[in-house]
Amino acid sequence: VGIAEQHAVTFASGLAKGGMIPVFAVYSTFLQRAYDQLVHDGSLQKQKLIIGLDRAGFVGEDGVTHQGLLDVSYLNSIPDITVYSPFTYDRLRLDIDEAINSAENLTVIRYPRGGEMSFPDKYKLSNNDFDYFEYSNNVLIVSYGRISANVLNAVEILNKNNLSVSVLILNKIKPINAESVKIANKYNKVFFYEESTKSG
Repeated sequence: VGIAEQHAVTFASGLAKGGMIPVFAVYSTFLQRAYDQLVHDGSLQKQKLIIGLDRAGFVGEDGVTHQGLLDVSYLNSIPDITVYSPFTYDRLRLDIDEAINSAENLTVIRYPRGGEMSFPDKYKLSNNDFDYFEYSNNVLIVSYGRISANVLNAVEILNKNNLSVSVLILNKIKPINAESVKIANKYNKVFFYEESTKSG
């Protein structure tokens, strides 16, 4: 359906109603146009509809109209939705597989423009809702998506300078896993590192 994003979401919802498993790939900034359809034709109809959200976060030279900085905030306002934000291709593959084979509701999978960012090999990632690396008992950094690699690289620099922080990397950002909230509540200081808006 080309770039008719509102129609695309409703069309995909109709396919889901007919028993298919539609996957609609769209730039983050342009899914904003279909907020109403996400709510009324996806969420409230309880359709299994999968959205591949490309260019989530900053997109550099693509320009101001293409920055994917609002989706975390507005997607969090939609009921009965699952939102993934993997930061490696392996996790992206696993999240897509889980969405297709296990999800029963509207599912969004965020991914950035460009390729993977590198991070130290010692950080072994699972495909759980989150990964947790404990180095400190009073300072925690929470992140998700591509820029989690920046956090892991920063932790290495901090450790070399005798400054320790723990890291919580979310793979699923809605719903938030209750265990990750319990972990964050143990810390005196919690910092969020994300490409998004403060509100939301």
